[in-house]
Amino acid sequence: MEGRLIEFGEFQTIAKSVLKRVCEFCEKNGLKYFLSYGTLIGAVRHGDMIPWDYDIDIMMPREDLNKFLELTKNQDAIENVTVFSWVTHKDYYIPFVKVCDSRTRLVITKTTNPLPLGIWVDIFPADGIVSVEESSETKSEAEKYTKAAKAPYTVACTPKEKAFRFFSRCKNKFKPSGEYLKKAAELAAEHSYYDCDKAGVILSVDWSVEKECFDKKDTDELIKLPFGDREYYCPSGYDAILTKQYGDYMTLPSEEQRAIPKIKAYMIKE
Repeated sequence: MEGRLIEFGEFQTIAKSVLKRVCEFCEKNGLKYFLSYGTLIGAVRHGDMIPWDYDIDIMMPREDLNKFLELTKNQDAIENVTVFSWVTHKDYYIPFVKVCDSRTRLVITKTTNPLPLGIWVDIFPADGIVSVEESSETKSEAEKYTKAAKAPYTVACTPKEKAFRFFSRCKNKFKPSGEYLKKAAELAAEHSYYDCDKAGVILSVDWSVEKECFDKKDTDELIKLPFGDREYYCPSGYDAILTKQYGDYMTLPSEEQRAIPKIKAYMIKE
C-alpha cells in the first residue's frame, strides 16, 4: 500500500480529530450523541482515550442516526471524512456506522471486503427496548440478515468455508449486503428510543441485549466531560451504564491487557 505508515500515537490523534468533526456536525444540526463503551471509560477514567485503545465509539438514538445519514449522503458534509453505512454503500456489511478519515487507509485482515476504510469512529444506533425478552427475539431474527450481509466477505480457509463464501457471493449479486442490513435495522427499530423507558444496541456484535440494555433516564440528561483537548457529551448516568457493562471499570486492567494492538494504517493524502 502506498503512503506513510501511521504510528500508534498519530493513529489516536487522527481518530480524535474524526470524533471532533463528527460531534461538531451533530451539535450544529441538533443531533443527539454521547460517548459510549471504552471511549466513555476513557473520558471518565483518563480524560482522554484509553492509552492502549485505538477505536472511538459513540452512540446515537436511531432516529438521530437516520438524520445524520441523510445529512451526510453527499459525503461532503464533514471535511475529510467518508461515512460508511447500509445507506451509502451497497457492499457495507456491519450493522453500525463507520465514519472514516478519507486521507487514511486501514490494512484489513479479518474480512475480504474491498471498501476503502480508514481510521474511524464507530456510531452505534440505540433502539427502544420494551422488554429484554422481546428485543432478544428481535436480535435473533435480525442476525439472519446481519450474518447474510457479512458472509460474502468472510475469510475462508476450509473447502466448506470457501464453498459457503462462493454461494454467499452469488446471492450478493442479486441482493447486496446493504439490503440485508436495512432489513435488520427495520427489525431493531420497532420501538423508538424516545418512547421507551429502556434502550440499547439491539444489533450488538458481541454482547447480549441484556448486557446492552440501559435505563433511558441515564441518557436523557447529558453532561460534558473532557476527552483530549475538547469536551463531549456523555450520559449523566454513566456509572450505572459502565458498571453493568464492565463491572469495576475504574480499576486498570493488568499490564498484559494493556498491550498496544497490532493495527496498521497508512496516510495516503497529507
